[in-house]
Amino acid sequence: MRVLLCPIGSRGFVYPMIGIARRLQNSGHEVAFATSIDFEAVIAGAGMERLPRANTDGTSFQLNNWGHPLVVAIQVRHVQHAIERFDPDVLLTSTLALGPLIAGEIADLPVAVLGLATYLWPVAIPGGERRAADPQAEYRHREMTALYNAARGLFGLSPSPASLDASPMLGSVYLLQSVPLLEPLTEHLPDRVRLVGSCLHEPEAPDAQLVEWLRSRSDAPAPLYVQHGSVFRAGDTFWSGLLAACDELGIRLAASMERHRGAPPDSCDADRLVRGHVPQQPVLEQARGVVCSANTTAVLGALTHGLPLLLFPTGGEQPALSARCLAAGAATTLPASSDAGDIRTALNRALEGTAQRQAARRLQAAFAQFDGPDMVVTALEELAVPAVASGVA
Repeated sequence: MRVLLCPIGSRGFVYPMIGIARRLQNSGHEVAFATSIDFEAVIAGAGMERLPRANTDGTSFQLNNWGHPLVVAIQVRHVQHAIERFDPDVLLTSTLALGPLIAGEIADLPVAVLGLATYLWPVAIPGGERRAADPQAEYRHREMTALYNAARGLFGLSPSPASLDASPMLGSVYLLQSVPLLEPLTEHLPDRVRLVGSCLHEPEAPDAQLVEWLRSRSDAPAPLYVQHGSVFRAGDTFWSGLLAACDELGIRLAASMERHRGAPPDSCDADRLVRGHVPQQPVLEQARGVVCSANTTAVLGALTHGLPLLLFPTGGEQPALSARCLAAGAATTLPASSDAGDIRTALNRALEGTAQRQAARRLQAAFAQFDGPDMVVTALEELAVPAVASGVA
């Protein structure tokens, strides 16, 4: 089987697909990538190929303006060029990458979608009722479908239906990175949706500065891992309040800040390691908790390590995912504009209490029952031609 992986050009989308691609290779399948040129070196370092956008390469699969019809159209052309060169049996794309859905339809290829850790849209339940786990779900589905159809129109394709069960956002199969204990809509999800647990993967080489920082205070309490996700409105940052609260409580932290528009300069001292990107896996193995904006990567990292969460959701999938973590008992949530006093109180509750940690460990056990990459490989094999899926080819 030949799989073309087409993730949005961001670590949280590309890195899991590198892990899946490695599992595919270990199963005897061939892989190639069509994604942002920014990740060409990382993909090459993993021993895989990123196919260029065209004979002359350029920007593609960027996260910013992901839904603009012209941005989507560039993705379509990129994937079409990659299909001509690689001749895949199946495509694997990510939520927010709409171009591969269109390119797959034009080429008559099945397209699997690797989802986030929360189901973003409403579901239909018996009796005609619609149900959603967050108030933005209806709007989100309507707007994403409209953006998708606007891009389809550029290729002379008729609009796709906006019905929930026939939603184009799901592709041929939608692989949701969650478990029933976290996803309240599980029993009502469309047939095309499968829960696959976590597909987290980090391909980086050992980080000498991070390793030394983690070793430098062996006598100190375990640190926090902080990942400041995207800010959707000006002023939506918890950073200054968190620093003040951590200083008062004597808490060390390692902070990954590249998605914060007002990111501070890199710095490193005994109590703080602040950089654009801090790999989360080495920190999570020693951490006492996670503070983030409720983005999928950081939340999955915390839950798969049984760590309590302090969440500051602002937009995107963040409010929906934070609501699920809160309902499961594994998180405390605050507005991003909270002051140091409120953050200090919430940190104490999350880190010193037992209820959140126990809930996080229950979710850790639930995620441990799912081998995400293996489940994705199985789904892709089932989508491919019958001979490949049965192991004959």
